[in-house]
Amino acid sequence: VLELAGETGKAPQELAEALYFLRSSGLEGAEAMEALEMAAKGSAAGLGDTVAVADAVSSAMNTYAESGLSAAEATDVLVATAREGKAEPGELANQMGRLLPIAGELGITFQDVGAGLAALSLKGGGAAGASTKLTNIMAKLLKPSQQAMELMAEVGIGLEDIKAIIEERGLLGALEMLRAELGDNGFTKFLEDQEAIQGGMALTGGEVEKNREIFEALNDSVGATDKAFENWAESMGAKNAQAWAKFQAALIRLGDTIAPLATDLIGFASKTLEWFEKLPDPVKRLAAVLVIATAAAGPLLSIFGRVTSLVSGGMKLGSSFLNWAS
Repeated sequence: VLELAGETGKAPQELAEALYFLRSSGLEGAEAMEALEMAAKGSAAGLGDTVAVADAVSSAMNTYAESGLSAAEATDVLVATAREGKAEPGELANQMGRLLPIAGELGITFQDVGAGLAALSLKGGGAAGASTKLTNIMAKLLKPSQQAMELMAEVGIGLEDIKAIIEERGLLGALEMLRAELGDNGFTKFLEDQEAIQGGMALTGGEVEKNREIFEALNDSVGATDKAFENWAESMGAKNAQAWAKFQAALIRLGDTIAPLATDLIGFASKTLEWFEKLPDPVKRLAAVLVIATAAAGPLLSIFGRVTSLVSGGMKLGSSFLNWAS
């Protein structure tokens, strides 16, 4: 952790808290350390506090455990989402927690979740607004209303078909297919909710080609974290952050070295006091006098030395004067 602090410019305390969070989420050993390293790099690159990034990374890893999503892949998606979208990067990691449970139920990949969030953030409203729209869209896909079920039945689509379509075409492809099959009017009735309608129409509307490019970019996001971190590491701010983190790490190492010595010293002092308390009172008084005399000896000797120097200097001055006078 201390080495990672110097590399990423993150405070050791912040990294320790993030590691504790990762372990609490079920990650252990090398897996937890990899997640911590990627979260710290993502945080350094601008994704926000390391703990918040670690939260999003571990949530993604747990949600997509069956597909074997790694910490590096999860962080790459977060970085690419920030790069392709318009939301404040620090807000994205916090919003992922709202989206993953329902996305996991539908079989929507983490890459598509990031792409949807990025694409919708370009329409305004920040990460929170984009997250609300995407959540509502997925909610309608997971549990369509009775009206929506009837509309799908008219075109031969059943509830059990939705997950299969998503698996085959991805989130954007599934929404495009539903809009094509149901028509614009039927598509809006299927989504019903105002936020879901706005999000669905934005994703599949006039800028659908741009949105496809975003989805493709998120599905090809490998290495995004390392690239963003390398760019950050070349900045002056990075040099300052790394220097400060290394200084904090050095203080911790120094403390670890001194702590055993301090413990031994305290133990020695405690035993000495216990021994002193067992001495007879006359011996205690004599010991106290000796301690005081020893403490006073230093200043007295110093004063005596200064007086001697003054006298010696005066004698030399007088001798010089007599020689001059003669």
